[in-house]
Amino acid sequence: MIRMSAEKIHALLRRSILVAIALVILSQVIFGTWHWMFTPAALLLPFIDRVYAKLRAVLRRLDLTAPWRRMAQRFTLNRQRRSVSAAARAKAQSSREQQHNAAARHVDMTRDQALNILGLSRRAGLQEIKDAHRRLMRIMHPDRGGSSEQAAQVNRAKDVLTNNN
Repeated sequence: MIRMSAEKIHALLRRSILVAIALVILSQVIFGTWHWMFTPAALLLPFIDRVYAKLRAVLRRLDLTAPWRRMAQRFTLNRQRRSVSAAARAKAQSSREQQHNAAARHVDMTRDQALNILGLSRRAGLQEIKDAHRRLMRIMHPDRGGSSEQAAQVNRAKDVLTNNN
């Protein structure tokens, strides 16, 4: 009994099937059941295996998986951004909970309270204030699922920090 590897058996089986298909096509053409135009296809079938192996080698060199990897990286980055926005929302919620008097928040807000609401340090510049306001308004705006009270609080905090009383 001859022992062959699984790969050789698979290749032999594949080639045998292609030869059998070619013989069926040729017999159909010879007996007039199929048009003679199928003859070139029948003659080329046994060589498809070799062409397939070369094509597979070329495709491996081209590395067609690179766009899929880039898309997966973008998906992961987008997921991380969404989790950061959820963290910002939680941070804004905790800062609101620290402010116990809603009326005082809207009328008499101190600079420290405004910095706390926007999640900024004391050294924050004008551009950082605007960026934090914009980021929180994307989350807190009533059109995006936030409440009008939250949006008003974030706007008031920006006004206090930019001295637009």
